[in-house]
Amino acid sequence: MALDQVQATRQDKAIAPSKLHLKLAVLAVALVGAFALMLVPSDALSVQGKLSIIVFGAAVLAWSLTTLDSTYVALIAALAPVLAGQMPADALFATLSDPMIWLLMSAFIIAAAFTGSGLAGRMTRALLKGNMTLARMFPRIVLAGLVSALVIPSTSGRAALFLPIFQALKEGVSAKAAKALSLLIPVTILLSAAASLIGAGAHLVMVELVAGMGGARISYLQWLILGAPFALASCALSALVILYLFTDSDIRQTPFEVTPILDEKRSLCGAERVVLFTVIALVTLWISEPLHGLPTALIALCGAALVTAPKIGVLPLKKALGEVNWALLLFMAATLHMGATLVESGAAAWIVAVPFATMSGHAIALIAMVIAVSLMAHLVITSRTARATVLVPIILLAATPAGLNPAALAFLSTIAAGYCLTLPVSAKPLVLFSQLDGATFSQADLLRLGLWLIPLHLVLLTLFAFFVWPALGLDLFGPARITGAN
Repeated sequence: MALDQVQATRQDKAIAPSKLHLKLAVLAVALVGAFALMLVPSDALSVQGKLSIIVFGAAVLAWSLTTLDSTYVALIAALAPVLAGQMPADALFATLSDPMIWLLMSAFIIAAAFTGSGLAGRMTRALLKGNMTLARMFPRIVLAGLVSALVIPSTSGRAALFLPIFQALKEGVSAKAAKALSLLIPVTILLSAAASLIGAGAHLVMVELVAGMGGARISYLQWLILGAPFALASCALSALVILYLFTDSDIRQTPFEVTPILDEKRSLCGAERVVLFTVIALVTLWISEPLHGLPTALIALCGAALVTAPKIGVLPLKKALGEVNWALLLFMAATLHMGATLVESGAAAWIVAVPFATMSGHAIALIAMVIAVSLMAHLVITSRTARATVLVPIILLAATPAGLNPAALAFLSTIAAGYCLTLPVSAKPLVLFSQLDGATFSQADLLRLGLWLIPLHLVLLTLFAFFVWPALGLDLFGPARITGAN
């Protein structure tokens, strides 16, 4: 036994320097890259843009290679451009009033009411009805995620509404199964957004940009015809990868043992009715947003006010506010500021424009570049909407000289840019589930998953671009002939 301990200690000592050497090598490469970046002419990239790239790169390295608190890293990264005089302080403070912050705060309150009323337990029992195992649970979660994408226009809101269900599920499963579920839910939420026009704000941005440049405006039905098959294939294949990468056969086939939270035969109580009415009203108002014009965050805030209202509410406002993950909201505000700095400084546009410069007039090469750059753009532009704002105008201008359909190429880019699973900071649902207490995924787990999902999506996007979408009426080499076109 003593000999084994000595050998293990020697192995640990041998491994530690290699990790240190790797970190030092990465740091050296980063410093060389930062120095090279400063040599870029100012007329090509402003000082503000250079600083934005350096700060963002440093933040990514800190998140990946250190044990520093992710919120603290994001806060320092948001402060750096302000302290350097490259961004006004008001721009940083303004992110705290961003509608997304209010939406998330409201969603946490509604999720607390959802759990506290017992409705989450009832829905969990419905999901687990029958001889349920992890292998049988995954398709149900994928289907629920796809359906929610058709009606709820916020990945953050959907993540918060799935949160209490996950909290109930993880209590009766092993740590490995809980980790797999913590990955599956945000991955499904993010990838299923491709199914619907309202699945992500980036979709609406793309449609408006295409229409603004004289292209046809894609309707809700048209997007559904094109996006739903891809979303289904993407979610199903990703779920299989997660299931087999993070669990073994015993875990996959072990029945769930979730402690009954409610007697399933009992009728809905008053608190459950209030929450159920609130959720139905929220979904209805979100679906009909084009008719009434009320912002998504405002609708969610009204829902939060209803479930905390005196006498008719489910829980007091003070208690509900205690359920809000304020560190997460601060992290969101800081990363929103980082993303805005990259876009407004011109850094994001400079990063993505460079690869396209050599592809003008080469159709196949341009398509390959659009897929690759759009798929990896989340590493430098954390906002999905910002990615569309940066990429789509460049792609629309590059499409015509190459003999390609601008709308089809922009659609391909927007769907590809919806992939954002490499870093927790890349998407709000990932941040939400990575910060939960107990068994959840780590940065290393996401990188491990990405080694499988990135090549998978490269192949999937290529197949859809050249075979599936042309058959459905959106041809890269010809005009759109989508069923249901206006």
